[in-house]
Amino acid sequence: MKNQKIVLGILTIFLLVGNIVLAQIPEGINYQGYLTNSAGDPVTDGVYQISFTIYGSESGTDSYWTSGIRPIQVVDGAFTYILGSEVSFGCDVWIGDSTRYLGITVAADPEISPRVKLLSVPYAHHAAYADQVKVPVSISMNNVIDPVLNVYNMGAGGAIYGSCSAGWAGYFTGDCRVTGTFDNSKSAMRIDHPLDPENKILEHAYINSPEMLTVYSGNVATNANGEAVVSLPDYFESLNKDFRYQLTVIGSFAQAIIKDKISNNQFVVATSEPNVEVSWQVTGVRADAYARSNPVTVEQEKQTEEKGYYINPEAFGFDLTRSTEYSTNAEFKMQLDKRELKK
Repeated sequence: MKNQKIVLGILTIFLLVGNIVLAQIPEGINYQGYLTNSAGDPVTDGVYQISFTIYGSESGTDSYWTSGIRPIQVVDGAFTYILGSEVSFGCDVWIGDSTRYLGITVAADPEISPRVKLLSVPYAHHAAYADQVKVPVSISMNNVIDPVLNVYNMGAGGAIYGSCSAGWAGYFTGDCRVTGTFDNSKSAMRIDHPLDPENKILEHAYINSPEMLTVYSGNVATNANGEAVVSLPDYFESLNKDFRYQLTVIGSFAQAIIKDKISNNQFVVATSEPNVEVSWQVTGVRADAYARSNPVTVEQEKQTEEKGYYINPEAFGFDLTRSTEYSTNAEFKMQLDKRELKK
């Protein structure tokens, strides 16, 4: 065993990047190695305890990923191992233009020197972590049918995650469609200011409610009999329930009432005087199929892993380590912890 260790300590190794199909980023990268003794002959066949570590430098301790110790079958000096197959790559392993180096340790011997410089092919892996790309990336197509980018996750972990300490975490030019719930802490309209569009921005907050509401409004004038019929869209009663009314008389001290409530998508306004202008507003609660099957849960208990943490910790005087993202998103936690260590 002593001679065996000495031989392993001076092994040379050659690594080859396996085929990678860029259209389908694999979960791991296939590496083939060839172990020889000091005479250049293949080592004895058998299972060797080998660990693989990816570093950011040729000799430093700045590791980005490690496989841990793995039993690797070696035949005629050759072995194959898929990096990332047992321990997944973190989102920052392949991101950016920095060179990466692979360190290999066999059994209890020191790490084999020199480390192997990883070429550009493994960097295709950073596409699998597009949610955390930190460098400018441009993707363009001229296709009127298929989307430029499809991201799928059949599990519960989410498909896209964006984080930015300053500026936009996501920016879209054009129409956007969300078929589920759009969950946010602030909803706002943001446009060029109508009075000074070149120099100012106008921002208005959206109205929030514990119910899914729709609002319809307008002005109507009553006739000589002091009545007016207000017609609503033909889908109104199919979409809404629990109607609420508001009336405001304009230019007169006359009184106004709802004479006939909504029926057949219309209602009747009556005033105490003829020929009176009335401003009206009707609010309905959505009753369509989607709204019925996805009601708003106004008050909710946080999940166990979220308790003690905040959606917006900065609003309560805490930093991001008290955020629910920190408590539930392992990648976010890792990146934030790394950033704090560098300070």
